[in-house]
Amino acid sequence: MSEIVSAKKKLRRTIKAAIKHYNQDKTLAQEEAQKAANIFLCSSIFKKAKGILAYAATQNELSIDIIIQAALKYGKMVALPKTEKTTTNMNFFVLDSKKTLQEQLILGNFDIREPAPYLYSIEQKNLPSPTIILIPGVAFTVNGFRLGHGKGYYDYYLSSFLNQKKNTTVKEFVGCCYNQQIVKYIPTETHDISMDYILTPTDFLKCEN
Repeated sequence: MSEIVSAKKKLRRTIKAAIKHYNQDKTLAQEEAQKAANIFLCSSIFKKAKGILAYAATQNELSIDIIIQAALKYGKMVALPKTEKTTTNMNFFVLDSKKTLQEQLILGNFDIREPAPYLYSIEQKNLPSPTIILIPGVAFTVNGFRLGHGKGYYDYYLSSFLNQKKNTTVKEFVGCCYNQQIVKYIPTETHDISMDYILTPTDFLKCEN
């Protein structure tokens, strides 16, 4: 095991211990999610977006369910990811604005909520412009570095945008997390993808990367 991989595993353990109280106090977790949503829903990035690639949060992630529901209410295209357990492939499926979020989710791989089978997938080339991506993670730095869960799904998916970002419909990568998940340093590898913004319950930071 390389030193970087080992350091990442250690940092994951440290962060998960630092945020475990959100698993135990659902009211607190919901309050933090509401704060983050209040900030993001007032931002020009959200207001200008025609599409949002979002995520269904796990117990160790900042929930953005409120943001998803608001986006659907405002008529934006919202899609959630579904992973393939034996590969690094991840595809996004478009939510139905006429149904509630909970009606459209099932428990999928790794016990993560994912889109129901009847929803249709959307290819990157068919995303509305502009589309933003809200991205979960274990930890982030203020300059945009991200530590994921180690599966590589987002690094693989986002890498396809990097060389064509100025010409693609996807304009911003937004990392979402609790304040305790902001760290000074994350060991990185060449395949790690950096964020453009970081959203927390107290701030919406533009990354200098």
